[in-house]
Amino acid sequence: MSSTSGDSPDDRTTRARVRDAAIELFARTGFAATVRDIADAAGVSPGLVIHHFGSKAGLRAECDDAVLAGIGSKKELISPGTDYEAYLDDLRRDRRSQTEIVYLLRAVADGGDVARAFMARVIAQTEESLRIGVEAGELRPSVDPAARARYLAYVSIGALLIDTVVHPPADWSDPVAILRGYIDRTAVPGVECAAYGLIADPTAVEPLLANHTPERGDTP
Repeated sequence: MSSTSGDSPDDRTTRARVRDAAIELFARTGFAATVRDIADAAGVSPGLVIHHFGSKAGLRAECDDAVLAGIGSKKELISPGTDYEAYLDDLRRDRRSQTEIVYLLRAVADGGDVARAFMARVIAQTEESLRIGVEAGELRPSVDPAARARYLAYVSIGALLIDTVVHPPADWSDPVAILRGYIDRTAVPGVECAAYGLIADPTAVEPLLANHTPERGDTP
């Protein structure tokens, strides 16, 4: 929802402040936060929140749009070939990206359009990363590159979400600590599976691979 042409500069500033406060609150506490909670976080009245956004749903939609637009120009969360330490160092210096990452994790767990849009982007970037690796001779080719990218994106984001369930974050506003713990617990087995595989005799799966037909028009 965009501001109306009749909004004053102060109105637009207040609108952005309320939206940003809501993004921070949703990331920290989840989407059950109330309009009053958001108003208190932004230092305004609940009536002013409704004046600008019409409802909590309207505010949530604008938050979703802002987060997706913000992360649209940044590197994906974690992908094949990620330099974990460099990624975390960059993240420590970027508070807005920290908030956006936690917001998106919450959104994926919650489901809906923003979750699908985020996953579509992760899948597309994963496919591109894999394509580059294959062309460089660093990765094995796939019988279905799109499906492999989708699977790896599912595994990556799904494992991260499950890790937050098994190891609940002490502070949801600190995604560096969340990702640090996840990487410490999964990086070695993840790399081991990727580099060496699991099946000692690949002939066992050759019939399945030989008869596979890549799907067209897949969605996340």
